[in-house]
Parts: sequence; C-alpha cells; structure tokens
Amino acid sequence: MIEIFRRASALFLLCLGGYLMLWPGGKLLIVSPYEGTVIKGPKITVTDPDWFELAKSMTNPEDTPQLEERSYGSKHKQYIFKPDEPPFNEISHYPEQAVFVSIGNGQKWLRIYASHAGDIYSLPEQFKHPYFYHGPGLIMIGLAIYFFIPQRQYETDEIHYPRGATVIGPDIMGLILTPMFFLLPFPIVWEMDAGGSVLSISKGWIWLTGAMWLMAAIWSVLLLTALKYSDLCYRITDQGLHVIKMGKDELIKWDEIEYFRNYRTRLSGKLSSLLLIFGTTMQAVATGLMLRHQEEWGIRIHPRNGKEIKIMGNALDRFDDIVQGLKDHGVKRKNNK
Repeated sequence: MIEIFRRASALFLLCLGGYLMLWPGGKLLIVSPYEGTVIKGPKITVTDPDWFELAKSMTNPEDTPQLEERSYGSKHKQYIFKPDEPPFNEISHYPEQAVFVSIGNGQKWLRIYASHAGDIYSLPEQFKHPYFYHGPGLIMIGLAIYFFIPQRQYETDEIHYPRGATVIGPDIMGLILTPMFFLLPFPIVWEMDAGGSVLSISKGWIWLTGAMWLMAAIWSVLLLTALKYSDLCYRITDQGLHVIKMGKDELIKWDEIEYFRNYRTRLSGKLSSLLLIFGTTMQAVATGLMLRHQEEWGIRIHPRNGKEIKIMGNALDRFDDIVQGLKDHGVKRKNNK
C-alpha cells in the first residue's frame, strides 16, 4: 500500500500543481464610470453606500492607489474586479454584455460587464494566473512524498531487481510524461477558447483531449511497471521458492512444481505497439521503436495445481541462483518447442 500511495499521491499532486500554474483565472468584471445620457442595456439599481464610494473614487482615481492597481485600458479608464468582491457580490449574476448600475437614483452610473481572464488583453498582473504560486508548492510536496517515503529494505537472502533501472527510471519517466500529456489540452483550449471546456463535444475539444489523455494513460503504464518491481523479490529455502510482492509472501514448494522452461520475448511489446500506433510525438514513436527491438528473457515456472509464474531475468541480481535452486531440488527443465 505504501508503494501505491507513493505513486498515486505524487502523480495527483504533480497534475494538480501543473493545473493551478496553467489556469488563467475565472470570470472577471470590467468596471468603468458611465457619464452618457442614453442607457442601452440592462439596468440595476443599488443602495449600498459602498457603491457610491466606489463610483466617487473612480472620478479621482489618483487619490486611490489601490484603484490605480486595478486600472485597465488606455482610452477610457476601466478597472478590474472579481465578482465575489464587495460590493459586486451583491449582484448574483453578471452577463457578458454590459450592465448599467444606477447609484443614488441615477446620480452616478457604472458600466459593468464580465469577461474571462484569458480574453482580457494587458490584464493587471495581480489577476493573472491567481493560483500560479500554489502550483510549485504542490509539485514539490508530490516529489517529496515520492523520494522521502522510505523504500523497502531487502534482506541478504532476497533476490531482487535493481531499483535504478526497473523502479526509479520508469517512475521518473512516468511522473514527467503522464502529467505533461494530461495537462497539455488545457492551455491549448484556454488559448483558443477562454473559459472553454476540454471535454466540449460541440466545439470538438474532446477529440484533442482524448488523444492527449490516451498518451497520458500509455505513459502511466511505466508507473504500474515500477510499482510491480518496487518490492518484488524471491527467496530460496529448503521448503521451496518464496515469491514476495506487495507485502505478501507466497511459498511454492519444490514438490509442487512440475517443471520450468526458458522464455524470450520482446520487452514491453504491448506498450511499444501502443506508442507506435497512437504516439503523437516523435519522442513517443522513438520510444516505441526502442522497446520493440529489446528482448525480455527469463523462466516460466509451472506448479502442478497453480498459476504459471514468470520470472524476468533481465537485470535480476542472482537470477542464476533461482535456476540452480530449481535444479538442485529436482525440478525438471522443459525444452521450448
């Protein structure tokens, strides 16, 4: 369970942190004083004194430094506010077309309309990517969880795979490429369609998202592979062969093994095929070709009343000890047909 938590929490925090860094922000209000005589659009009457103070400060913005920080536009003074800021939270909904707010029975008017942050050119810095600085923190926490949770320590008689090649390497690749392809649709969609959904069917974004998320799912296989070998090990005793994985110790007695045989196959054949068929980048295709031309080899153990057990010999320390242990205890090697 610790190894599952290590990868699941790290992957979740990396994706969440990246999302917060990319998110441009929700809807904002563009507010400006209106001094015209003709009102063309919806009208709203307000009575809260805060509205009057706001309209008054917009008449002389140089006296209100906080207001100057919200200024937007050059020809006409406009200001950016969030819909949940007072006094604007008094109005439940702001449409994207202009709304005219009457203050003091028409003594002053404000023109307000809502727009997505991604559609506002030269947006004041304080409103850009509002959760950007939360993202790196979450990413660092995710990496800390992965690297600082203690890993399983092996006993001297346990035969195990090296962590670098079979665990850490695939994990790092999976933790880099899975979030990258998962997050890739978001900036593309938000750049083309501010406030749009990456799952939109009517606008066709779901097809882009589906392709990218399929690639993310393919690369996540590396995390599953690393999980498999993170605590997998074998132990030879007088009773039989111990297969230890995910905290469980399974004993296969010598007299229960009918035979074993060698095997040789392409390394990660399914993964390489998926990368070659659905790969959307040259890197993915190159990785698929590389995997396709590498071989996996080892032995298959056939118990009399159980499921076949495959032991991969690639990079397994003391793999020959397992083969010798089978021979020493009278288990026959069966030739491949």
